[in-house]
Amino acid sequence: MQISKVDGKSPLFEFTPTKKDNILTLTYVLMSVFSIFFIKGIEAIVLAVYDKT
Repeated sequence: MQISKVDGKSPLFEFTPTKKDNILTLTYVLMSVFSIFFIKGIEAIVLAVYDKT
């Protein structure tokens, strides 16, 4: 395996993300962030419906 003396990187493990890779990564990040708000919204709706005391 040849490793560059300049930056220590190996050409075998070089990765340049495509547009599809960037979109998928952004989608997963946004889904994980907004899932918290989605679950809290469902929880608030359920509590509002069943907490009629």
